Amino acid sequence: MGVAFLQGYDPVALLLIAAGIIAAVVFVVITYNRRKKTPRWLQSRTARRRLDVVQLSPDRIAEYIGGPLDLTAKAHSPFEPGLQAMAGYKWNEAIAAFEQEQAQVTGQHLGALHNQIGVCHYIQGHLNEGLSEFVEAGRLAEQNADPRGRAAAVNNIGLIRHDYGELDTALANIKEALVLARESANRPAEALFLGNLGNVQRDKNQLDEAFKSQEDALAIAREIGDDQGVACCLGSLGNILRDRGDLTRAFERHAE
Repeated sequence: MGVAFLQGYDPVALLLIAAGIIAAVVFVVITYNRRKKTPRWLQSRTARRRLDVVQLSPDRIAEYIGGPLDLTAKAHSPFEPGLQAMAGYKWNEAIAAFEQEQAQVTGQHLGALHNQIGVCHYIQGHLNEGLSEFVEAGRLAEQNADPRGRAAAVNNIGLIRHDYGELDTALANIKEALVLARESANRPAEALFLGNLGNVQRDKNQLDEAFKSQEDALAIAREIGDDQGVACCLGSLGNILRDRGDLTRAFERHAE
């Protein structure tokens, strides 16, 4: 019956229809796989354009521009053009500016440029490219005995591992960054890393540990006057309380 049914149709037309169906299936699979590698908070077109996009995720990325620069009167900061482009949400322009300056600097500033390039990739959802830059930034920071640069890079590696669902690796990365921040008495970074640590702990269902990390981060953020950090911590605490079923206290935290 199947052969009799097909006898009334043009074989070329049937082949074209079959090819069209196969192409559609392949497109759907490829699109799905690409989107799996991109965090949900970066999948909207609006999110990819905004400077504050990182705050749509519970995690906070660490920017770093190195220590004091030895500049002459005619020189300019190697970060200035790239930072200006970032302020205008021009991520690819910022990457090009940072890359152009890489030939002009050495030491910890070279590592810091890699970190900033990684930040621009991360904000656009280019996680593999961002990871490569952060790994190089971390290597250069360790080579140049720059604990603050190493901390920023390792934290950012942890964020990407978190986005990929590699929770144990993310936890280890962020804990390393936290140790480095404390050793270098970098209180703003300590608060940021504690918040990120709490986010990973929450995803591992370690709610008590996550709550303590966020409370510690909140205390430091308030101490140093980091309003953005305070807001992030309060939101994260509210999420943990909601997970525990304490909706009243969760609402209070979110309302703050």
